[in-house]
Amino acid sequence: MLDNDVEMKHTMLQMIMDELPVEIDKLQQAVSTLSWQEAHEISHKLKSTLAFVGSPEMTKVNGDIMDSCKNRDRLDLVPVWMNTLAACVPVALSELQQAALSISSPNI
Repeated sequence: MLDNDVEMKHTMLQMIMDELPVEIDKLQQAVSTLSWQEAHEISHKLKSTLAFVGSPEMTKVNGDIMDSCKNRDRLDLVPVWMNTLAACVPVALSELQQAALSISSPNI
């Protein structure tokens, strides 16, 4: 999709780096207030973003959150999964930053 469009790749990575922490914060807030419908909607929105990020752990944990909130089961585990997901964000952001730098400076 983005084969040789360096500017587009960089823009998409920057957009994800900007939006991921915001969406994770929104999801944490929804989980902390037991707003399961809202948490489901946010985790569903994150699904494609996390697939692009490429972290199997984040994708799986987000899927668990999404399914539990949708089905209203295993809700006691959602805060635990949320903590796991949030703990992955700094690593994901670091890796995205490295990817953005390597796109901007392919000779590094």
